[in-house]
Amino acid sequence: MLIEHSLYQYVDHNGVLHESLFMPLSILCFALGLFFVASLLARKVFGLFKSASGGGH
Repeated sequence: MLIEHSLYQYVDHNGVLHESLFMPLSILCFALGLFFVASLLARKVFGLFKSASGGGH
């Protein structure tokens, strides 16, 4: 974010804001990472419940 604000974001002489794709891509990668971690945790929790209800096998 520091690089984006210092290099890739500016307002031109017409008042139009020009931004890079770093922020949307970083948000997308962060969201995908959270989804991946949440899915792994959910699978682990469901696996623990399944093994507990199945008699420990």
